[in-house]
Amino acid sequence: MKHKTIATLVALGLACAYTLKAVSAGTPVTFTGEGACAKCLLKEGKECQPTLTVAGEGQNVTYYLKENEATKKLGKQLCTERKKVKVTGTVKPVDGKFELTATKVEIVTEVRPQSQ
Repeated sequence: MKHKTIATLVALGLACAYTLKAVSAGTPVTFTGEGACAKCLLKEGKECQPTLTVAGEGQNVTYYLKENEATKKLGKQLCTERKKVKVTGTVKPVDGKFELTATKVEIVTEVRPQSQ
């Protein structure tokens, strides 16, 4: 159990270091991942809030999208189902979580191959 805890902390540290590198640079970053509502689908919090979970090296990182004009267009789309979302914005750590202030948000539509 002790080894699993240490491995988890190391993986989380690497994910944090990657994110904080982008934060310290102060430049916008773009992530594509799985969008979901923190309250409705992740069962976290008391209010609906869009999140973006991005597959990292060995561990997923969840970003909590700050409510603004860019995220309002998502509406309640992420409350009932998870969708692939692409978000551009800046990241900062807030209360042990990563807050992503989006400047651009889009639902990614995947093109399915046509059957012949």
